[in-house]
Amino acid sequence: MKGEVFSQFAELSPAAIQPDGWLLEYLKRQQTGMSGHPEVHDYPFNTCLWNGVAKRKGKHGQDWWRYEQTAYLVDGLLSLGYLLKDKALIKKGADNVSYVMNNPQKNGRLGPVFESKSEWPFAVFFRAIAVQYSATGDKDIAESLRQHYLKTSQEQISLEQVLKSSDVNDKEGLGTTYELVGKDRNICTVEGLCKTYEWTGDTELLDKAVAVLPVDSAHLTMFASDDKIHEHGVTYMEKMKLPTIMYMYTGTKEYLDAGINAVRKLQRDHMLADGMPSSNEHLVGRDPLWSHETCDIADMTWSLGYLLMATGDGEWADMIEKACFNAAPGAVTKDFKALQYLSSVNQFIADDKSNHNTLGYGKMWTCYSPVHFTECCAGNVHRIMPNYAARMWMKSKDGGVVAALYGPSTLSTDKLKIHQKTSYPFAETIEFAFETEEPVNMPFYIRIPGWCTTPELTVNGSLENAELKPGTFVKLDRTFTDGDSIVLKLPMPIQLKRLSDAHAIGGERLSIEKGPLVYAYSIPEKVVIAEDHCAREKRCNNEEFPTYYLYPDGPWNFALDCNEQDVLEKIEVVERKNGGYPFEPGQSPVALRVPVKKVMGWELTDERFTSRVPLDYDLGESETITLEPYGATRLRLTSFPDATAEKPTRIAVKDWNVSPVYEYDPERPLAEQAVGPEKQDEDIDWKEMQADSDGFLHLEKNYEEERGIIFAKTHIEVQSDCTIKMFISHQNAAAVWINGQQQYFETKWKRPNNLARRDGVRLHAGKNDILVKVSRHEGALSNERLGAYLKVFFLME
Repeated sequence: MKGEVFSQFAELSPAAIQPDGWLLEYLKRQQTGMSGHPEVHDYPFNTCLWNGVAKRKGKHGQDWWRYEQTAYLVDGLLSLGYLLKDKALIKKGADNVSYVMNNPQKNGRLGPVFESKSEWPFAVFFRAIAVQYSATGDKDIAESLRQHYLKTSQEQISLEQVLKSSDVNDKEGLGTTYELVGKDRNICTVEGLCKTYEWTGDTELLDKAVAVLPVDSAHLTMFASDDKIHEHGVTYMEKMKLPTIMYMYTGTKEYLDAGINAVRKLQRDHMLADGMPSSNEHLVGRDPLWSHETCDIADMTWSLGYLLMATGDGEWADMIEKACFNAAPGAVTKDFKALQYLSSVNQFIADDKSNHNTLGYGKMWTCYSPVHFTECCAGNVHRIMPNYAARMWMKSKDGGVVAALYGPSTLSTDKLKIHQKTSYPFAETIEFAFETEEPVNMPFYIRIPGWCTTPELTVNGSLENAELKPGTFVKLDRTFTDGDSIVLKLPMPIQLKRLSDAHAIGGERLSIEKGPLVYAYSIPEKVVIAEDHCAREKRCNNEEFPTYYLYPDGPWNFALDCNEQDVLEKIEVVERKNGGYPFEPGQSPVALRVPVKKVMGWELTDERFTSRVPLDYDLGESETITLEPYGATRLRLTSFPDATAEKPTRIAVKDWNVSPVYEYDPERPLAEQAVGPEKQDEDIDWKEMQADSDGFLHLEKNYEEERGIIFAKTHIEVQSDCTIKMFISHQNAAAVWINGQQQYFETKWKRPNNLARRDGVRLHAGKNDILVKVSRHEGALSNERLGAYLKVFFLME
């Protein structure tokens, strides 16, 4: 007996799906690239993975860490192997699963024992086990998992009882027991509990999942609220699937509402132009300067797949396609022999010192390399497109077949084959060709993407009269015979997307989409092969898998010279007939010619970092450039300044006076350490300083390596009372007063590119006094001086 499921759609075995066309080529490049040679990632991918007890290497990778990353890989290898019918890949993945299944602990639990008692690595490895079960139907796998989860979850339930009867803010004394559910990703065990319940029908497993994640739990409250999420990106992307999974197995609507809202908040506050939210490592907002981990692509699209199955709503398929067609190929070299740890929609340089993000300034996370010190992305990259292909075809709860995600492929069932003949997303037409020995009566579901407003559907040449509503699935309930042909035409309009939310930093940003593809300017590259690239003693040791340092070898500083009113008139669609692999630069069947103007003075930050879209700028003469699909680029400009927008007035702050250094205690809050000007001390030896042409006040000129509190003061004058926007960039903690009223206070460590924005700042006519307090107490991760910059400016619209 199997457990009850309340979802609209369900997965099929990856062994039933055969990729074709460009999708097959992508997966074959994985096969001959890093997926077929995981040892190029170095440790821990050059070990036995989960197939035995691997030799550990130094401190890094001990306990649960290496098992998480190799679990990603095993999952990817199994899915890829079944899709490509590659016996060697299947055997490698299956051997790992078999070892874990055949070597349980004495109490029946599966997998290694971790010092931290973390459940997260096995939650990842469960996905590999699920692939093997889906492909083979081996009942011993389901029974072993049942025994595992019956043992694993005992402490989790007792913990939930502890939390219900005590102050959840007082975790002292809970120790490692608290780690099992209450922190980070261990709660993702719910995925395995629910799936194993489905396979075995053991209701005790579902009861345990409900006890771990009840509708009144803190996790559900977090997902259901309107609060902005600031969590670690990968953690959030993994956990956001859980309420949807709980709905699928309980039918409780509160779970589904929370799952949908979890994604809505991600879209509202963090979504970037390539279909992925920012995450460098934490969710940081919608500014195109910010990056996302390659891990995020695998994790978000997997979680969205559950929403697609639970609801039957095409919106989630649209999101999956956008991320997989754009962000995924954009984060790897086109031969699948190198990846980025962090990739960006705007990416003007990519070498070992170009990481402009909040975390890891100066680390080698933005270059294209098979080797990265933190290995999660190197493991996760193998799962992205195999997971996409494996979920292209699904089954419906009424026994039908669902064409859920589009791309060239064939579905084989015991009754028929359906060939999806298309070059989508590089073409607008999809033909479903049926091959069957005898007539088959069944429902067939076809998705109408949300971006398509004028779809057309024909059945054996006759126009279908069914309602073709964007964002929904069309149900064709009929008897299919050999040779039947269903043709779906999806005209792909050019769409101009504008980002101008109140919390973003930088000027208006425009991006261009055509169907599910995002288009970007592929910046001319100077390519340097890093001969001795290493990531903290990790090396590839295979010259066929080089590390690339990429530098701009031509202009990239363009503003888009069109807007919503004239975009269709000004953008030219270029159809190429040369064929080839569509993610190779210049090989895509479709490119766009767009009008632009040069942005004067827009340059790399510090000559080595991708810079923010400027707020105000001067423009050059009009010219035309060619945009390629985002996935065909490496260095790129995707989010453009708007050349047609009316520019705001920038109030520059250039002349400053700076104080001596005051003593600072980093163990105490900055707000509690009032010194100097805060105490109306007028006996201060102020020194004049000038900001540079970009507005930065370089404090190291006066203070070098002195630690402490520093004040800077200046004033600005306006002709009348007004409300303006204030921007500040600083390192370490800072506070700002205008006319004696505090307008800003931040305790977090900042980077030169990390502008903070405060709207609604009031100025009065005449002179307005500005006082800034900054602390200098943390060391820098690269060549910057200690807390050695400050930038404040204002915009009047």
